[in-house]
Amino acid sequence: MAGSMDAHSSKACWTQPEPAFTLKTAGQTGSGSCLKALTFMTDFKLDPETRTKLSNEIRRYLDEELEIGIGNMDADMLIEFISEHLGAHFYNLGLKDAQALIARRADDIADELYAMEKPVRE
Repeated sequence: MAGSMDAHSSKACWTQPEPAFTLKTAGQTGSGSCLKALTFMTDFKLDPETRTKLSNEIRRYLDEELEIGIGNMDADMLIEFISEHLGAHFYNLGLKDAQALIARRADDIADELYAMEKPVRE
């Protein structure tokens, strides 16, 4: 997993390098907090390279599978529609996957801590 530590804080704050999309958040939490970067999804904008790739994939799929030819503007409008109407569902699935991973890791840590306990004489 690639990333970097927040250079402006002594706290550990994980940031992703150059994401394929950027989040526009509705608000931020506490000053200097890593949580300000971890607010909920409200809107996102795909970078131009990713948007072009997705547009080409949509156009290719519609042409090859459904024999429907569309232009770049129509493909962009379809990306916008899908993002607006389906994006939150996929985002929520990603959050559920992340929650499950964190829960498994927390269980692993708890098991390791239990294994480190020293016997106590009574």
